[in-house]
Amino acid sequence: MLALVRIELSKLYRRRGTYVSFACLAALVLLVAVPISCYKEKVDHSLRDELSSGMGDDWVVGGKVLAGPFVPRVMLFWPMRKLVVNILLALFAAMAGGSAIAGEYSAGTLRTILTRPPARWKVFVAKFVVMAIYAASLAIFFGLFAFIVGYALFGRGALVFADMPADMGSGPRPMGAPIIQEGAAVQMLGQAYLLMGVSIIAAMSLALFVSSFTSHPLTAAGAALGILLLSTIVGTLGSAPKEIEFLAFFRTIRPYLLTTHMNLYEIPLARGLDQAARVALTSSAGWLAGYCAAFFAGGLLVFRRRDILC
Repeated sequence: MLALVRIELSKLYRRRGTYVSFACLAALVLLVAVPISCYKEKVDHSLRDELSSGMGDDWVVGGKVLAGPFVPRVMLFWPMRKLVVNILLALFAAMAGGSAIAGEYSAGTLRTILTRPPARWKVFVAKFVVMAIYAASLAIFFGLFAFIVGYALFGRGALVFADMPADMGSGPRPMGAPIIQEGAAVQMLGQAYLLMGVSIIAAMSLALFVSSFTSHPLTAAGAALGILLLSTIVGTLGSAPKEIEFLAFFRTIRPYLLTTHMNLYEIPLARGLDQAARVALTSSAGWLAGYCAAFFAGGLLVFRRRDILC
């Protein structure tokens, strides 16, 4: 089994296309961080005004507001974050998962692999493990590169939640400014990016499941991405205010959608790890694990019965 995993890893990371996803993530971080650095004084002034308005007129904000952990935190909490996780990262995972089986079937190599030992289930498990490693590596790289760029541009310092009211939705503006020491901030953000990796693994498992019974990698990736897009749209409709009665059906099914739980990395950042947050985090992680198990079992069943001669 370990030999199969090593072979699959070698095939994956020898493909040039594998590194396109990492380059795109690096470019995304730079597109967000570099403009902030270029207008550092204006951004700093804006954040200080935000902090002052949250603490009251009698307070004066001093010290350093922009620091290294600010960039990885911004990448997790900005207006387009759900597009990044549910679409961009899911697209990379879907392309890799879709090509894991359907790509080799289209190239004709799958027939050669399956006409001799090892057993089909071992091949499928090895592919699933390698795709999970790749999906997790996307999130880890995303977080590490954001930290590197953040520290290179802004240096060391604590994490100030200056934009917390906008992140947490509508409601009364909290008094005070949450400030997290650098070590605790790095640990908290690292955990968030690891949780993001769990979300990407779930998207990858969906693509691998679709890939197990299709013949073309683009078809598998497109079908997986389409399902995720549809799930995102339904979830968005389900989050509409309760006053809109005709959307009640979407609110009913929203808790069971895959994409609803793909944002579990936001829970510890927005709410802290209190009892309610732990329950929500455990619930979302359980749902994602259940989806992964279902896609794995379904894909394995189809793959073992697949006719490789057609």
